[in-house]
Amino acid sequence: MKETWTPEQVKSFNELEPSEYMNVVPLAGVKVQTPEPEGLVAARIIAHKDEQIAELQDLCSRQAQQLQDELDQSVDHRPDLAALLDECDQVLQLGEAV
Repeated sequence: MKETWTPEQVKSFNELEPSEYMNVVPLAGVKVQTPEPEGLVAARIIAHKDEQIAELQDLCSRQAQQLQDELDQSVDHRPDLAALLDECDQVLQLGEAV
């Protein structure tokens, strides 16, 4: 025989706090999901943000290293400007002497 609830019974049940009906609901076969404590949620968010920051720092350091490598290569392949100026001075001096 199925029990029917009156609107007053439903209203009184809805007004109960979770701690007041926690023992009743599992007996009825209904799974109760308890909310996570706020501190745990905040800790999870902070940990996720820390992971994102670490990934960004790693990405930045890799990009900085790539830029440094490019700069080093460009410096290695750049002609020695001081030597070129000395050669130009020598050519000018020879030109004046002639």
